[in-house]
Amino acid sequence: MRYKQIVFEKKLLIVDGFCKKDGLRTQYNKKGSQEKPKFRAVWIPDYTLDQLSGFLGDAALGPEDYIFTNDGRPIRDELAHNVFIRALIKAGIAHTRATLIKTGAIQQGRFAKKTALIPDGRKLVPHSLRYTYVSRMRRELSAKELQPLTGHVSQEQVEYYNRRNLEEVMSSLPDADTALKTLLDFTPAHS
Repeated sequence: MRYKQIVFEKKLLIVDGFCKKDGLRTQYNKKGSQEKPKFRAVWIPDYTLDQLSGFLGDAALGPEDYIFTNDGRPIRDELAHNVFIRALIKAGIAHTRATLIKTGAIQQGRFAKKTALIPDGRKLVPHSLRYTYVSRMRRELSAKELQPLTGHVSQEQVEYYNRRNLEEVMSSLPDADTALKTLLDFTPAHS
């Protein structure tokens, strides 16, 4: 992430490229190209903006400077992945494979060692946040409105990442008494 990708006054993060394994940075996202670049705009909550501001402190960064570096180079995805896993475990959201094997929650050899798992056995990786972002944003925006923010080529792809859980579905339904009253009060018009 470069400094210019954070638009503090609009509370946005602009994802306009990625670093390849060889260290070169593209000017487009993975589904784009030099001829047809793609980008994503992601709203940043105030808490995250505050954390970024604190992290950056008094750093005199230019627009092209990378924010998260190791020896002056952008951090590799492996490091970001490991930090993500450690943060999930420290927050109590996920557990190590060894802990879940010890408690009997999962079988030995089911997942790779560098995978954080939640107690029901599902694995969490940084890409999991994409599902969370779309699912939560979908509560407020239509798939059509969310499409440009996610960079997806279709509304169907937006819906693919929308994971409403059973509790959300159930809470959106009227209670049984209200539903029954609505049905009883309904009298179809006869022609």
